Amino acid sequence: MKLMILPLWAWIVFYVSVLLMLVADLKMFGRKGQHEVNVKEALQMTAVWIGVSLVFCAAIYLFYPVEPHEKAMEFLAGYLIEKSLSMDNLFVFLMLFSFFGIERKYQHEVLFWGVFGALVLRSIFIFAGAAMVERFEWVLGLFGLFLLYTGGKMFVHNDNEQGDPSQNIIVRWFRRVYPVTDKMHGDQFFVIRNGRRLATPLFVALLVIETTDVAFAVDSIPAVFSVSRDPFIVLTSNIFAILGLRALYFALAAIAQYFTYLKYGLGIILIFVGVKMLLAMNEYINGLGMLLGLNLNMPHIEVPTPASLAFIFGVLVLSMLLSFMVTRQKKRLILLLAVMSFCAINVKAQELSHNKILQLKDSTFFQTQEARRIGDQLLLYQRNTGGWPKNVDMVMPLTAGQQDSVKLQKTRLDDSTIDNKATTMQMIFLARLYRQTRDARYAQSFSKAMEFLLCGQYDNGGWPQFWPKNRSYQVHITFNDNAIVNVLKLFRDVMKDRAPFDKGLVDDQMRERAAKAFNKGIDCILATQIVVDGEPTVWCQQHDRSTLLPAKARAYELPSFCTLESANLTLLLMQIAKPDERIIRAVNGAMKWFDEHKITGHRLEKYMNDGKSDIRLIEDSTATPLWARYYDLEKGESFFCDRDGQPKRTLEEIGYERRNGYGWYSDQPQALYKRYETWTTKNKLSNRVTFK
Repeated sequence: MKLMILPLWAWIVFYVSVLLMLVADLKMFGRKGQHEVNVKEALQMTAVWIGVSLVFCAAIYLFYPVEPHEKAMEFLAGYLIEKSLSMDNLFVFLMLFSFFGIERKYQHEVLFWGVFGALVLRSIFIFAGAAMVERFEWVLGLFGLFLLYTGGKMFVHNDNEQGDPSQNIIVRWFRRVYPVTDKMHGDQFFVIRNGRRLATPLFVALLVIETTDVAFAVDSIPAVFSVSRDPFIVLTSNIFAILGLRALYFALAAIAQYFTYLKYGLGIILIFVGVKMLLAMNEYINGLGMLLGLNLNMPHIEVPTPASLAFIFGVLVLSMLLSFMVTRQKKRLILLLAVMSFCAINVKAQELSHNKILQLKDSTFFQTQEARRIGDQLLLYQRNTGGWPKNVDMVMPLTAGQQDSVKLQKTRLDDSTIDNKATTMQMIFLARLYRQTRDARYAQSFSKAMEFLLCGQYDNGGWPQFWPKNRSYQVHITFNDNAIVNVLKLFRDVMKDRAPFDKGLVDDQMRERAAKAFNKGIDCILATQIVVDGEPTVWCQQHDRSTLLPAKARAYELPSFCTLESANLTLLLMQIAKPDERIIRAVNGAMKWFDEHKITGHRLEKYMNDGKSDIRLIEDSTATPLWARYYDLEKGESFFCDRDGQPKRTLEEIGYERRNGYGWYSDQPQALYKRYETWTTKNKLSNRVTFK
């Protein structure tokens, strides 16, 4: 994170603009000391402030120098968080004004200076927080824990226990050092009596509001840091939310009784952003667990900004709607269950977003309109080639404009792939959807994808990573990330008429073609297995389409023995019924190689290195076996590689980014041992590998 993405003049222009808007607001929103703001005026000015905020968001979208589209979404999410929390804060202000006996026509004066003070205080807090996060990223974990605590407190706090504002520590200190009058004096903060300058209850109320805002900032600022770490986005979303605070107060003050359950929705929002922040800090949490001797293995889940925005907006709207529908005397449990159910559905959706949703198996889900909506989008994303691109969120609802943009991409020939589960994953989803809907469009799309896979197979039985148009290493036979394994497993299930590829989805001719392609694929696997001194071993991530020899892909993916892909290829071979001698020899050779190259007495450890989560291999006599990702072809020794393409013997020798951004060790081959014992017993094999 960089504290000064924008030049200094941009910050100055922003603050000057904010001051001008505050002055204009004071002049337009009420004539000092004489005007009582009504609900209509308040709603009009609230709409104006929201409009100004959206215009600013559009400016970010169009002109921000770094990732403008993402930054605009972050601004909206931060603005919505701050606005929703402000609504709860305003009800506290309502109680304060009632306690100090401040008439409605004087309240806007206090709120004006309260907003001005909040701008100053929050600017200080945000810059300090950004500096802390920049230097000590783990602070975000503390923010997340605090938000969980604050969100939980929303559910147990008694509305009737607001406390006595006169006992505020700042108020008590101020009354000791400065004289305060017993009654109001219009809109005056200070008055002169007998030559003495005295503060009025109006100024005391301002003090309480300012100190209360400090407490509110402790909640809201960490919450905004959960959606953006850009100080400018955090600051501007906060400031634009509180600029319209006065107008929002007078609008809500008249209808406060209709927002009984708002705080529960805010509690859900705070818990959500707290969990989101902690999930993004998994490396630090796992590192802390390692230091404590715990293997937490907490996954990294990145919740997309649009999804966060939708969740926050949905919870806020639902809590307000329920406030209108459910009276205060009726069960609070109704709201809690409804909002928590909404939360659970949305959190589950975030957890399953993108390709995890596409891998759902529950038949009831495929009977829903949501499943059909996703299926229709898959049809839209499918290229004219019959395949799909990778790493694209095909689940998120599209606007009409976005749909038109996707349609323009359908003629592309260079991004249809089987990498990262692309194409096979979409085909399985459409097959499951067809079983429940019998919609012919999904069957036609599946058949088109089958033609794409069948036509992409080389004569030797392998597949490239991309086709029909590819470049560089994309032409190689690609075992990387189980690309070919996924295709062959799909063909196997199609030819055996297994669900979800039954129920008339494919005809006998297509099943025969799938069987032929599957057998050719197995032949390719056997032909590409690396042979050393006449003995079969394992495979490389990719093999030359002509020579079938190990081939290079990305700079750090050199020709080598590759354990992760080889483990899945070996498992696929063991799943073949009635294996012939070629398959038996291949499996035995692979298992022998795995056993000879396992790493014992060591484990991979995550630890804190100069304030950052890092990994290293340490000695541990109790550790289960590990395998390095790569072993060199000449000596069979493990190696590691950075983006410079130079192999290193130890993990510590490569840079931090590649060391922590790639899976250099795996225990996946360990699962093969038990499977191998079952396989040899089932097939009554006498020539078993003897393990060390």
